[in-house]
Amino acid sequence: MTAAGTPTPERIFQIANAFQSSQALKGALDLHLFTALGGESATAASLARQIGASEKGTRVLCDFLVIAGLLQKEGDHYRSAPDAALFLDEHSPAYFGSVGQFMLNADIVHAYSDIAAVVRKGGTLLEGQGTVEPNNPIWVDFARNMVPLMMPSATFIAELVTMVPRAAILVTGVEDPDTRAHGANDGLHLAEFERVCLAEALLLGKLGDVSATAGRLSDLSL
Repeated sequence: MTAAGTPTPERIFQIANAFQSSQALKGALDLHLFTALGGESATAASLARQIGASEKGTRVLCDFLVIAGLLQKEGDHYRSAPDAALFLDEHSPAYFGSVGQFMLNADIVHAYSDIAAVVRKGGTLLEGQGTVEPNNPIWVDFARNMVPLMMPSATFIAELVTMVPRAAILVTGVEDPDTRAHGANDGLHLAEFERVCLAEALLLGKLGDVSATAGRLSDLSL
């Protein structure tokens, strides 16, 4: 859609070509390209030697990543963009590449290779129940590769434990039991979670009252 409101095929074209961007990212992660760059800049030739690839292939991939915004180019030198340097360099404490590796796993991608057939069937074309097949080893990879997603929660919990060392902490996720998103018997009943949240809110309210009362007593003692 243009600024004047005239329809264009731009959005359709972007969606049709989206797989190129995701596969270019996967290729760069497989080659450890962002890690090889680190915080430095490098030519295609020197970078190719570091990642064990051809100079031409490296240059083409890097130019694509420049267009995608993950690399910056000055002359014949490439450098990671700030977000790529932070999240895609394996030496960074904020490394997020393992999430991309899992999401672009060949089995995951294959599950989306023929959506029309999936819609006709009303279910996965993968063997058995697909990714929700009981004891599917893909979820071992999921647990290992998705660790970066848990870092914000883990950091918060670590700080909370330091502040309130005797606190009992419940870490859980919301999911209707009928969805069985991660396994045949995996789910959390929403009514149960609602009760947990209510209990937590009441507890926090009580603690707030106690804190306020202690504050008033402290004021009086002055």
